[in-house]
Amino acid sequence: MDNKYLINQYINTGMGIPKEQYDMLSGSDKKSYLRTMLIRIKQDARYVNYYYGELTEDIQLAVVTQNGILIHYILEKGITPSEEVQLAAVKQYGYAIRFIIAKGITPSEAVQLAAVTQNGHAIQYIIDKGIKPSEAVQLAAVTQNGSVIEYIIKKGITPSERVQMIANQNK
Repeated sequence: MDNKYLINQYINTGMGIPKEQYDMLSGSDKKSYLRTMLIRIKQDARYVNYYYGELTEDIQLAVVTQNGILIHYILEKGITPSEEVQLAAVKQYGYAIRFIIAKGITPSEAVQLAAVTQNGHAIQYIIDKGIKPSEAVQLAAVTQNGSVIEYIIKKGITPSERVQMIANQNK
């Protein structure tokens, strides 16, 4: 099977080339493939799995803006995403914070706020990491879902009266 056949089989049908086959391509075919995959990524972020070039910040943003859970792919490549990329991911999918934390990154308060605003239950990943969420993060979480106060209390954090009041209003 030659390079031209691989390019036609995968690129023209919209499929990605597995890494082993990508590595067998010539330099010019690799460039052609990467250009095509960038176009595909902008249409459907899941194609990032088949992109073997540098994941610049603009590509990272395009990916996580479409599907926040795909931050795990960026992290698996050993990239520490900027706060802007982290924010875009958790705004799209609050639980994406679990992937950020799992890679040993302590998310900023802004990232924590965005995550719990999108999904109040994301606070569990923050607390489980040993991070005591600020009152603002707790408020955002219970505003989104009042029942998460039980998780906060269960983990030994005493919420303020204001957090408790908002939680009771949103149960």
